[in-house]
Amino acid sequence: MPLAKAIAKTVIEKTVGMGMSGRAIIRRFQALGGKMRREDAINYIRKLESRVKYEPLIQKLNMNQTVPRGWMVETDLGNQGKYRVFGQATFWDEQTQDYFQQRVSFYTDDYSNTGEYSDAFGKHFGSLYQEEDMEFIDFKQGGLEHNVGWEY
Repeated sequence: MPLAKAIAKTVIEKTVGMGMSGRAIIRRFQALGGKMRREDAINYIRKLESRVKYEPLIQKLNMNQTVPRGWMVETDLGNQGKYRVFGQATFWDEQTQDYFQQRVSFYTDDYSNTGEYSDAFGKHFGSLYQEEDMEFIDFKQGGLEHNVGWEY
């Protein structure tokens, strides 16, 4: 393993529990001479933060079920809100005449079931994507972060 990648992995391992965002961790290892493909770094960070561990279980939940608190990742979200919802959004692109999926996230103060998060994403962000000739089709929740120090 090249030295620069070893530096990056070490910094990621030491900083993941500190509540830093993925971007902040990447900037930190880059400042210390570490190098890693951004996608690889993000995947490694997610693995360490247990997002990947619970994502398949969260995706199997029914639309009327909530994510158990034990499956949430505790992190510092600042003043963004109590929760950060992760998921896979499906869109229809008018220009290419094809469906595509994109990993998205949004902040909320509501501890809701997966169906309500899907509806909220569609109502709030669906109109933003219409301006780009994309139609929102579906949102499938894959993760939920809780803001450390905030009530559930």
